[in-house]
Order: sequence, then structure tokens, then C-alpha cells
Amino acid sequence: MKIKITGQFTNGQPYYAVIPKENLTEIEAQSLIDSESWKDNSSTSDGSPLDVTTLQAELFDDFEYPSVKKAALREALYESNDLTSVEAAINAANGVVKIWWEDMQYITLENPKTLMIQTALGWSESKVKGIFRRANEIQIANQ
Repeated sequence: MKIKITGQFTNGQPYYAVIPKENLTEIEAQSLIDSESWKDNSSTSDGSPLDVTTLQAELFDDFEYPSVKKAALREALYESNDLTSVEAAINAANGVVKIWWEDMQYITLENPKTLMIQTALGWSESKVKGIFRRANEIQIANQ
């Protein structure tokens, strides 16, 4: 996670920045937003003055979620103790979802059936993204 900051320069022109350069956990990013230490700089790196009263910050996820192998996703779900509940939700869903789960080699975060399972389980978007991030790490480690 990163933090997207928007606001205006003192001359009224719009300002936009994403910080920091490295990724943070969602908890670290939210703590940084809550501390408001990102408002400490009243100018940009080139010295342009910012109107700090206009600055706003929000969580920004710049990770590009690739498709992941089903085996990597299942391992990530197993690690998070969620594999059993996902498989139960799939078995309880319509037959098309079950076919999809059984036959897909790669699964994407954006697939409507992924969203169906997320909704059925009442999971947040950040939980699902975290599982897909971990599945991507597993996939990379096993190449």
C-alpha cells in the first residue's frame, strides 16, 4: 500500500503525490495517514509551496494483481486458514462456479466468480487482495 496525497499549491494549481516509494502494509499506511506527518512538508522537492489546508490523504494500492495459478492461490488460502471455507462456498454456489474452480488453471482478482465467492464469504476487498498478493509471492517463489 501507498498513500495518495491530493491538494493544491499556494497558486491554486492541483497537487498530487504518491508516497512512499516502497510499499507499506495497510496498517502501516493507515497509521501514517492518521499521524498526519505527511502534512509536515509545506513545499515540494523543488521548493514549490503547498497550501497544507487543502491536502488530503487516502490509501492507494498500486500493486498490479496478476493472474495466479490455482495451486498458489490454494496454498495462500491454506496458510490463512481460509481454504476450507472457500471450498465450502464454492460447493454451495451454482454449478458454474464449481466448474470454474475445478477447471481454471489461473485465477484473477477481477473475475466475477472471485467476487461472488468474496461476497458469499463476506470478505473485505483488502482481505482478498492480501490473499492474492500472498499467492503471487508463492507463485514467484516456486517458478
